[in-house]
Amino acid sequence: MKIEVTIPSTRLMEKPVKMYTSYFLLAGILLISVLMPPFHEGGFTVCLFKNAFSIPCPGCGMTRAILFLGHGDICEAITLNPNSLLVFLIIGCLWLNKTIQIFTGKSVKVQLTHNERIMVYVMSGFLMITVWIYNLALNPWV
Repeated sequence: MKIEVTIPSTRLMEKPVKMYTSYFLLAGILLISVLMPPFHEGGFTVCLFKNAFSIPCPGCGMTRAILFLGHGDICEAITLNPNSLLVFLIIGCLWLNKTIQIFTGKSVKVQLTHNERIMVYVMSGFLMITVWIYNLALNPWV
């Protein structure tokens, strides 16, 4: 794995709308997770998979888990969806990278070798299948 700080090319600087849009989208997700009170039960679901097949998908419970993480309740978030901590950390890192990019003009870039990418894909697939089994068999909230 190689992590480097680079100065973006002029091509990237020509598209500030895209950069600011992603920055404010990520900031909005983090802000909503802190401001909106977490909850367990809702009147409806927006999950297309659950609406179509009446079974929870691997991502079911993720929105509510992100709300619990925004309020510091890690145990409840992991109960709702074990991948939520990883997703929350990724959102935070992406937001931090965009913040660095906007204020300093530099960007943090992580480059993975071919074998490292394959390992990330395999681990992601394993986590997704494991969470899906958990949601189907054990999760009381989805």
